[in-house]
Amino acid sequence: MGCFSSAPRRGIKTTGISQFLDADTSQWLADLPDAMHAKLSGVGLVPERHSTVLGPWLEKYMANRTGLKPESKRKLGQTTAKLMKHFPADTPLRSMTPDQAADWRTWLVGSGLSEAAVKTHCGNVKTIFNDAGPRGLVGKSPFEHLKSGTTASQETRYVTPDEIDKVSEACPDHEWKVLFGLATYAGLRVPSETHLLTWPDVDFDRGRLNVPSPKTEHFTGHEQRDVPITPKLMTILQAAFDAAPEKQERLVTIQGKSAVTRKVRAILKRAGVAEWPRLWQTLRSSCEKE
Repeated sequence: MGCFSSAPRRGIKTTGISQFLDADTSQWLADLPDAMHAKLSGVGLVPERHSTVLGPWLEKYMANRTGLKPESKRKLGQTTAKLMKHFPADTPLRSMTPDQAADWRTWLVGSGLSEAAVKTHCGNVKTIFNDAGPRGLVGKSPFEHLKSGTTASQETRYVTPDEIDKVSEACPDHEWKVLFGLATYAGLRVPSETHLLTWPDVDFDRGRLNVPSPKTEHFTGHEQRDVPITPKLMTILQAAFDAAPEKQERLVTIQGKSAVTRKVRAILKRAGVAEWPRLWQTLRSSCEKE
């Protein structure tokens, strides 16, 4: 289709600047360069097009994402920073092409990022531009063809029950035993789930944990989950409960990422167990295998 004919066409009814367009024509209009679209809107054939440039759009988008958790917003902010580093802030959104989008992904790979990080940024930018489409700021997103999604971990380390027993014995106190136990025997996320647990969340009679789930709480019905307490975890929890100070509500109060890492290394060394990568994730995956 090169341009609109002055004669009425099937699928298009023109009254002033109001049109009823079929899907193909709507997409053709959305993909038109600004100059051609301006000519059509200038003679009343189509509405005036909304337009914006990259910098202000990214600022507006981030300001509107008020419901995001801090970590999610931080990662999204990293993606917008990558866009602004590669593209000029005054780049019109409609001028961005799939070829430029592909070059941006190649640039991410060349900057030394892992494949998982590159996929994360590509997934984020798709979300950003998918929001621009319904607002009439772009036609077809130039980033939609980029490869994104999760990357399977290459780590296959399995922490055996015997190793966990040695680690538990090497822990300096009950709280550290609880932390390792929750990750190993209940598959809880550390620290987002383990550090939210309070003693009322432990149902000793039923042998269940009521686990708040910040990662999935925005999905209705997934604000928390019910997790069984295995016999070994029950022993650890009962001992910790009996030894806990009267006013201590939370099961785990251990803080400080760097300090925790140093302490864990010391515990593993004391236990005579080889250190494994991705500490807590590996324990969770080992729990799933069990």
